Amino acid sequence: IDLTATEPSSTASSESLGQQLKGVDAESDVSDDPDSSAPSSEKHSDERLVPVPLTGDTDLLVDFVGESKEHLDAAEASLLVLEHNAADAESIIAVFRAFHTIKGVAGFLELGPVQALAHESETLLDLCRKRELVLEGERLQLVFEAVDVMKRQVAGVEQALAGNMMFLEDPAA
Repeated sequence: IDLTATEPSSTASSESLGQQLKGVDAESDVSDDPDSSAPSSEKHSDERLVPVPLTGDTDLLVDFVGESKEHLDAAEASLLVLEHNAADAESIIAVFRAFHTIKGVAGFLELGPVQALAHESETLLDLCRKRELVLEGERLQLVFEAVDVMKRQVAGVEQALAGNMMFLEDPAA
């Protein structure tokens, strides 16, 4: 299971997406030009992936997968609201809360790649929550992509639970 590879070539890997999320701060001049918001595409080879055993309690991991799917679906619904109303504070808080919750549980369960992506997403969303940034244009697209990548990561955990308990992670991520 390649958790960092993408199906469409226009979608960012978790590593490049994490770097893009890190680069967005209160002083950034982010263009809303649709062509400039397309992330650089990086497809990682299987050689970079390292199998890491899932060490957490199996029941907790199963709960994590189910709850993360619910949080990500709710975040996606809130992002759709934000596409039409970037100032909807309730939706911003809902998306922030989803990433915050996933980050905390992923850390507890030692799911490093999931925790790292959730942390970078949460940092951007916190700036939006504090009204230091507006969640629109490239920033909104990055959060949509973070949801998509995180869904694939959670699916990887689910597949590891159903198989050999090995979670593939990119050591560079």
